[in-house]
Amino acid sequence: MNDITQKVIKIIADELHLKLEAVTADKVLKDDLGVESLEALEILIALEDQLKVVYPEDSHEHIKTVQDVIDITLKLIK
Repeated sequence: MNDITQKVIKIIADELHLKLEAVTADKVLKDDLGVESLEALEILIALEDQLKVVYPEDSHEHIKTVQDVIDITLKLIK
């Protein structure tokens, strides 16, 4: 697991007040972690603040899993 992946998972876990081990790349945000749309936006804002990236405005509409968040973040950092 690379450094960015670890950071994304930690930020998601922190924002959702979950244990780190509860958040894995294969988790579906809504079904597995109970993320609602407002929480998804809050997660993206936290990621932007901490990782210094800017997500496109419609990103939250295309993100279904933790891996989706990781993939989009990696693309933005490169």
